[in-house]
Amino acid sequence: LADRLPRGWVPRSVVVMPAHRDPLQAMILDRLGWIAPLETSLTISEDLRPIRVLSIWPGSTHTTEAEVEVLTHVAAAAGWHAKVMSGELDLRAFRQFYEDSEADVLWVIGHGEQISDDASQTGIVMEDGTMASLAELAEFNVPSPGRRLLVLNICSSATAQTFNGMARSGLAQELVSPSQQVIGHLWPIDYYAALAFGSSLAMALTRLPPTTALKEASLMMRDQGELMDLLQGISSGLQAIQRLSGQRAAEVLGNVLSWGCPVILT
Repeated sequence: LADRLPRGWVPRSVVVMPAHRDPLQAMILDRLGWIAPLETSLTISEDLRPIRVLSIWPGSTHTTEAEVEVLTHVAAAAGWHAKVMSGELDLRAFRQFYEDSEADVLWVIGHGEQISDDASQTGIVMEDGTMASLAELAEFNVPSPGRRLLVLNICSSATAQTFNGMARSGLAQELVSPSQQVIGHLWPIDYYAALAFGSSLAMALTRLPPTTALKEASLMMRDQGELMDLLQGISSGLQAIQRLSGQRAAEVLGNVLSWGCPVILT
């Protein structure tokens, strides 16, 4: 394919049929050098919002504190206003978080569930163990004008029920709209990889639009040495440096199951 495409050409999006969970976006990056969003909405999107406000949902994981620390440091350096949800992290609080008209980027940390034949059991796990289901989330309002970015740094957030056609039945797929672009994960992601990806993506978003930022994050997170240097440049005391500097982290981050997991949808 590379020999048959015009030099420097990058499509607006890529349509995948049938919609299996192969790391196609990562494979295209490795072989062709570019990333294009996976087509889901089949609509013309609004213009991307410039990032001024980053809103963070700190669901409970082994690395939540470390990821929030990186995000708030990156936001401060970039001149963004970072808001971290606090208090009872239940469905009512998530709706308030999701419908926030000020947020240009919504960043969800936590646990995701995907049951291919049950939309009521597919969604984001709340702090009390209840589910913000796909069906409930689809009823929430997405503020406009402009297109914000939703980062679902949770397991299986971009997993879709497999049909013979396009991927349309899944959490990220349901939440994509002209007013919202979504980054998520094709399958359950290791917590080292989630932390590395979140850190890499946040740093890349300070300079690049979402699609190009995902490309850079995919490359950055698999190079442990470069990632450590960049995190050191933010602050030498970051918890993420300690979490991601070991041999096991290096093995996880170098695996395609880690760097091939994140995708961007439009």
